[in-house]
Amino acid sequence: MHAIKDDSPKHVLDELGERVRAAAFPRPVHLLLENEDNQAFRLSRDERGEPTSFTAQWNDDMHHVLHTAATLESNDYYGDYKDDTEKLGRALAEGFAFQGEVMQARNASRGEPSAHLPPGAFVAFMQNHDQIGNRAFGERINAIASPEAVRAIAAIYFLLPQTPMLFMGEEWGSSQPFPFFAISRESWVSLFGGVVGGSLRISLNFKILSSENEYRIPRGGNISICEAGLGQSKEEVHTEWLEWYRRILQVRKTSVIPHAREMEGYSGLFEVIGAGAVVVRFWNAESSRQLVLAANLSDESRDGFPCPTGQVLWQEGAKRIGTIMRPWSVCWTLQGSEKK
Repeated sequence: MHAIKDDSPKHVLDELGERVRAAAFPRPVHLLLENEDNQAFRLSRDERGEPTSFTAQWNDDMHHVLHTAATLESNDYYGDYKDDTEKLGRALAEGFAFQGEVMQARNASRGEPSAHLPPGAFVAFMQNHDQIGNRAFGERINAIASPEAVRAIAAIYFLLPQTPMLFMGEEWGSSQPFPFFAISRESWVSLFGGVVGGSLRISLNFKILSSENEYRIPRGGNISICEAGLGQSKEEVHTEWLEWYRRILQVRKTSVIPHAREMEGYSGLFEVIGAGAVVVRFWNAESSRQLVLAANLSDESRDGFPCPTGQVLWQEGAKRIGTIMRPWSVCWTLQGSEKK
């Protein structure tokens, strides 16, 4: 593994990408980036559409807009996303929500325009080891959001042209916590020093616990924490969740991927219908077809959605009534026709 600082010059990343790909040739290699700065240039493509250095990066913005919609949390950096439907639409349509605007949690501008990048430059997810492990008790999304909300946001990111990522156990609705851990207490102390003592109220980022609950927070240097987070859960597989994911993955395979491959740039436009309600349109450069998402990620019905047309690929939650969509409902449609 080669560590690259976020402020590394572009030519350093290009050289690293070229070296890794050359060493692995002819086996294809995908290099994924974790970079909170939303630096679109690190995901640039050449004239053939091939990555010049990194293939894609984890899209934290996508996680944040979906997470805040489902949980209503506003702690720490979530405060920059909560109740901001404009950022929700932008992340869905263009990849990054922050494209140069000031982020209050940083007190600085963040990001670069990303609409020109192809969908494959972004990895969309609802859970990962960071976002769960950052929580004091390592709760998964289904422990802090309603089943209706979880299914709605999953139905969005799994059928987006972006690349979806499943976190271990998510596909069958695991509720086993995944708290932050280090392999030993010494490693934990060396990493987080002062926060391990009596002032510990959070695992990493979230200042959401009262002082009387400090004693309940798992200390990451305990090997049992590691084993609990990585070990096989004794829960029974939630059959309904597993079947749900199998069905939506099949729809993605047959009805989304063929069109995503032919998109030029990200090719998404979004419209805000109301609080938590958006319509996003993606189109195929080789045809007149559009992949259309209509979503109401709120607890109230929203009016003003365009009347549905075309082939319904996926309906989550209650079906819309004319221009009205019920709470936590998502509808994906394929509109238009192939060019002759």
